[in-house]
Amino acid sequence: GFARAELGDLIAERLDAGSAAAYRAALKERAPQAEARLRPILAALPRGAGGAYDAPAVRYALHQDLARNYGWHLLGLDPAGEAWNSSSIADIAALRRLPEEARAAVARASASGMGAGDVAELAATLEFVVRDEARRQLLETYKKLG
Repeated sequence: GFARAELGDLIAERLDAGSAAAYRAALKERAPQAEARLRPILAALPRGAGGAYDAPAVRYALHQDLARNYGWHLLGLDPAGEAWNSSSIADIAALRRLPEEARAAVARASASGMGAGDVAELAATLEFVVRDEARRQLLETYKKLG
Protein backbone atom coordinates (compact mmCIF):
# COMPACT_ATOMS: atom_id res chain seq x y z
CA GLY A 1 0.00 0.00 0.00
CA PHE A 2 0.97 3.64 -0.06
CA ALA A 3 2.15 5.71 2.83
CA ARG A 4 -0.74 7.73 4.20
CA ALA A 5 1.27 10.93 4.04
CA GLU A 6 2.04 10.37 0.35
CA LEU A 7 -1.56 10.57 -0.82
CA GLY A 8 -2.51 13.26 1.68
CA ASP A 9 0.47 15.41 0.77
CA LEU A 10 -0.13 15.04 -2.97
CA ILE A 11 -3.70 16.21 -2.54
CA ALA A 12 -2.96 18.97 -0.03
CA GLU A 13 -0.13 20.42 -2.15
CA ARG A 14 -2.55 21.03 -5.00
CA LEU A 15 -5.27 22.71 -2.97
CA ASP A 16 -5.45 26.33 -1.94
CA ALA A 17 -4.19 27.00 1.59
CA GLY A 18 -7.63 26.96 3.22
CA SER A 19 -8.70 23.75 1.46
CA ALA A 20 -5.36 22.06 2.21
CA ALA A 21 -5.71 22.82 5.91
CA ALA A 22 -9.32 21.58 5.84
CA TYR A 23 -8.25 18.39 4.03
CA ARG A 24 -5.48 17.63 6.52
CA ALA A 25 -7.85 18.24 9.45
CA ALA A 26 -10.55 16.07 7.87
CA LEU A 27 -8.09 13.26 7.21
CA LYS A 28 -6.78 13.39 10.77
CA GLU A 29 -10.32 13.23 12.15
CA ARG A 30 -12.04 10.94 9.65
CA ALA A 31 -9.43 8.30 8.79
CA PRO A 32 -9.52 6.72 12.28
CA GLN A 33 -13.33 6.84 12.25
CA ALA A 34 -13.41 5.24 8.81
CA GLU A 35 -10.97 2.55 9.93
CA ALA A 36 -13.26 1.65 12.86
CA ARG A 37 -16.34 1.55 10.59
CA LEU A 38 -14.54 -0.51 7.95
CA ARG A 39 -13.04 -3.04 10.37
CA PRO A 40 -16.03 -5.48 10.38
CA ILE A 41 -16.51 -5.16 6.61
CA LEU A 42 -12.85 -5.80 5.86
CA ALA A 43 -12.72 -8.71 8.32
CA ALA A 44 -15.25 -10.55 6.15
CA LEU A 45 -13.37 -9.99 2.88
CA PRO A 46 -10.63 -12.16 1.38
CA ARG A 47 -7.04 -10.97 1.48
CA GLY A 48 -4.27 -11.61 -0.97
CA ALA A 49 -1.11 -13.55 -0.22
CA GLY A 50 0.53 -10.55 1.48
CA GLY A 51 -2.54 -9.79 3.58
CA ALA A 52 -3.62 -6.89 1.38
CA TYR A 53 -7.05 -6.31 -0.14
CA ASP A 54 -7.39 -6.31 -3.93
CA ALA A 55 -9.32 -3.72 -5.94
CA PRO A 56 -12.71 -5.52 -5.93
CA ALA A 57 -12.55 -6.00 -2.15
CA VAL A 58 -11.60 -2.35 -1.59
CA ARG A 59 -14.33 -1.17 -3.94
CA TYR A 60 -16.89 -3.38 -2.14
CA ALA A 61 -15.79 -2.21 1.33
CA LEU A 62 -15.89 1.47 0.35
CA HIS A 63 -19.30 1.05 -1.29
CA GLN A 64 -20.73 -0.70 1.79
CA ASP A 65 -19.30 1.90 4.16
CA LEU A 66 -20.39 4.99 2.23
CA ALA A 67 -23.83 3.59 1.34
CA ARG A 68 -24.55 2.49 4.92
CA ASN A 69 -23.28 5.57 6.68
CA TYR A 70 -24.18 8.35 4.25
CA GLY A 71 -26.53 6.83 1.68
CA TRP A 72 -23.94 7.65 -0.98
CA HIS A 73 -23.69 5.57 -4.16
CA LEU A 74 -20.59 6.83 -5.93
CA LEU A 75 -19.99 6.15 -9.60
CA GLY A 76 -17.16 3.64 -9.81
CA LEU A 77 -17.98 2.04 -6.46
CA ASP A 78 -21.53 0.86 -6.98
CA PRO A 79 -21.55 -2.18 -9.29
CA ALA A 80 -25.00 -1.17 -10.66
CA GLY A 81 -26.02 -4.79 -11.08
CA GLU A 82 -22.69 -5.83 -12.55
CA ALA A 83 -19.98 -7.95 -10.99
CA TRP A 84 -17.40 -6.30 -8.75
CA ASN A 85 -14.57 -5.82 -11.20
CA SER A 86 -10.86 -5.45 -10.78
CA SER A 87 -10.48 -2.07 -12.49
CA SER A 88 -8.37 0.46 -10.67
CA ILE A 89 -9.68 2.15 -7.56
CA ALA A 90 -8.47 5.38 -9.19
CA ASP A 91 -11.42 5.06 -11.62
CA ILE A 92 -13.89 6.10 -8.89
CA ALA A 93 -15.59 9.16 -10.39
CA ALA A 94 -15.26 11.31 -7.26
CA LEU A 95 -11.48 10.90 -7.39
CA ARG A 96 -11.38 12.68 -10.77
CA ARG A 97 -11.43 15.90 -8.75
CA LEU A 98 -8.01 15.04 -7.35
CA PRO A 99 -4.71 15.90 -9.02
CA GLU A 100 -3.46 13.31 -11.53
CA GLU A 101 -0.47 12.53 -9.30
CA ALA A 102 -2.81 11.64 -6.44
CA ARG A 103 -4.91 9.38 -8.67
CA ALA A 104 -1.70 7.72 -9.87
CA ALA A 105 -0.72 7.01 -6.24
CA VAL A 106 -4.15 5.45 -5.65
CA ALA A 107 -3.76 3.37 -8.82
CA ARG A 108 -0.33 2.10 -7.69
CA ALA A 109 -1.70 1.23 -4.26
CA SER A 110 -4.71 -0.62 -5.64
CA ALA A 111 -2.50 -2.57 -8.06
CA SER A 112 -0.31 -3.87 -5.25
CA GLY A 113 -3.12 -4.32 -2.72
CA MET A 114 -4.19 -2.08 0.14
CA GLY A 115 -4.05 -2.51 3.89
CA ALA A 116 -6.88 -1.55 6.23
CA GLY A 117 -5.26 1.84 6.95
CA ASP A 118 -4.97 2.57 3.23
CA VAL A 119 -8.66 1.75 2.71
CA ALA A 120 -9.62 3.97 5.65
CA GLU A 121 -7.59 6.87 4.28
CA LEU A 122 -9.21 6.43 0.90
CA ALA A 123 -12.66 6.44 2.53
CA ALA A 124 -11.80 9.65 4.40
CA THR A 125 -10.49 11.18 1.16
CA LEU A 126 -13.71 10.31 -0.66
CA GLU A 127 -15.72 11.88 2.19
CA PHE A 128 -13.64 15.04 1.90
CA VAL A 129 -13.94 15.23 -1.90
CA VAL A 130 -17.72 14.76 -1.87
CA ARG A 131 -18.26 17.25 0.96
CA ASP A 132 -15.90 19.78 -0.61
CA GLU A 133 -17.73 19.56 -3.95
CA ALA A 134 -21.09 20.03 -2.21
CA ARG A 135 -19.70 23.07 -0.36
CA ARG A 136 -18.34 24.51 -3.60
CA GLN A 137 -21.68 24.03 -5.41
CA LEU A 138 -23.57 25.62 -2.52
CA LEU A 139 -21.28 28.67 -2.57
CA GLU A 140 -21.77 29.02 -6.35
CA THR A 141 -25.53 28.88 -5.87
CA TYR A 142 -25.41 31.58 -3.17
CA LYS A 143 -23.32 33.79 -5.46
CA LYS A 144 -25.78 33.37 -8.34
CA LEU A 145 -28.74 34.18 -6.12
CA GLY A 146 -27.03 37.29 -4.84
